[in-house]
Amino acid sequence: MPADENLSIPVPEKNWRMGFWSLIATQFQGAFNDNGLKFFVIFLILGTNPTESQKDFLSLSLGISLLSRSSCFRWQADTSRTVLANEA
Repeated sequence: MPADENLSIPVPEKNWRMGFWSLIATQFQGAFNDNGLKFFVIFLILGTNPTESQKDFLSLSLGISLLSRSSCFRWQADTSRTVLANEA
């Protein structure tokens, strides 16, 4: 190998920082909007002076929706990961 050959080590681009912070901002916005909507609905219902049974129903319905969505999305992620792994 000649000594005058220019060997260069590839330097990663600095554009990853913009993508990283864009992802962080998007995740924050999604979580903020989800929690904001949840609290808005809760306070909207609580502002009507609900009975104890209505409060229990509100807690149960929000809890069930959270659990069902998370398990559904987990199943979807596992399925897509399996499909992608089988294609590789």
